[in-house]
Amino acid sequence: MKYLIMGVLTASWLGFWTEVASAQRTSDRAVRRASAIDESADSDDPSVFNNLPEPALPPGSLNDVPAGTDPGVPPTFFELSSDAAPPSTRFGAYGDTYDDPRGFKYSWNPDQWAKVGAALRASFNSQTRPSPNDLGSYFTLNNMRLLTSGQVTKYVGFELNSDINLSETVTPQALTVPTSFSLLDAILKLETSDYFNVWLGQFLPPSDRSNIDGPFFVNGWDVPFVSNYPQIIDGRQMGGAYWGTWQGGKIKWSVGAFNGTGASLLSPYTNPPDSPPNPSGNIQFDARVTVNFLDPEPGYYHQSSYYGKKDILALGFAVQTQRHALGTAEDPRNFTGVSLDALFETTLANDGVITVEGAVYRYDNQDLPTSGQQGDCGFIYVGYIIPQDLSVGPVRGRLRPFTRYQQYNHDFEEASTGLYSRALDLGVEYVINGPNARVLALWSDRGVVNSPSVQVFTLGASMVF
Repeated sequence: MKYLIMGVLTASWLGFWTEVASAQRTSDRAVRRASAIDESADSDDPSVFNNLPEPALPPGSLNDVPAGTDPGVPPTFFELSSDAAPPSTRFGAYGDTYDDPRGFKYSWNPDQWAKVGAALRASFNSQTRPSPNDLGSYFTLNNMRLLTSGQVTKYVGFELNSDINLSETVTPQALTVPTSFSLLDAILKLETSDYFNVWLGQFLPPSDRSNIDGPFFVNGWDVPFVSNYPQIIDGRQMGGAYWGTWQGGKIKWSVGAFNGTGASLLSPYTNPPDSPPNPSGNIQFDARVTVNFLDPEPGYYHQSSYYGKKDILALGFAVQTQRHALGTAEDPRNFTGVSLDALFETTLANDGVITVEGAVYRYDNQDLPTSGQQGDCGFIYVGYIIPQDLSVGPVRGRLRPFTRYQQYNHDFEEASTGLYSRALDLGVEYVINGPNARVLALWSDRGVVNSPSVQVFTLGASMVF
């Protein structure tokens, strides 16, 4: 497939940065492990804050003064270190101790507490204008989330999250100013052990890694458009799921039942208002399994990068299916979607971090001719965190050049008019504090079905706190 070929070319391009790409994990990994925080304090939940200890501010955080720096001497505004940092301040160790999103926590006993936090993404975008009505250059708030969670008893908890009501067309060609908040997650949680956990409400269902990541924990800037499972808002569905883990996340699984689509006017598909295809309310069944061959990934959620915190080699498989999800009552069609995703990330001997991620998808709507979803698609991403620190004034971080290629082979071209068919992204991140503070510059060339391609330059910032 074309995106696999592009992946090979991408890897060659990044080989310029990775002169030690053949290096194996050595005793440096043991050094990182010795400086790592207790794995029990890990939180891989991109929406809610688990019961974490309050770690000390990590090396390289905003107000940290580098060792050996005279506070009385103003630092050079731009400064690139020429030597690898000592083990105690390596990016691997820095990754092990970057601040997990904690928010503000109030506890009235060990098993009863509440937390409040926030997450924000904002960007400047400049794109070509195939027609006079298309946007040229504009600023936008991509996300502004209010995040709350809490524990009622030792085994019963909740999660309530919201996001701004912002709508952009897929190209994008029109922008809606955010004027209100929408419900994102509303979850009742029963969590008794690693093996038995039940969630009820509105949340991210078992699906592909990118969808479960969400925009704050995905590689690159936005969730790949090839991640196209049915949703109510931002990948969410209404229903319930059982999930569990083995050996702290070496193997993790989830199965669930959700409302899906076709039974109400909330369907993302185009159905006559008086003729939904699913009047009997057939539910959608979802399942996912993830196998980690190196470090485990605890919890329900995923990330697509741990920035040196973990060595990851993971495979994930997801399936969603629903009877009579599409079409009309007179001609209903079933939906089935399957995906296979893979993630490899490791810290090399020179302290650089290499990340390779990919996924393939198949969406089947029983050959519904009005479907813009049915087809084969996939993406591949390659990124490399350069081992040298780059200081910008008092802020220290590291650069990660990256590229991502996506391709969507729609089965019905006319029904897919205006949707993306391919995309090549070239960009660089400035990583300040893992996924919780990063700035990105991105150029993207995106093909649109039956329309001219669109080139977009994005300068964005993402923060979780």
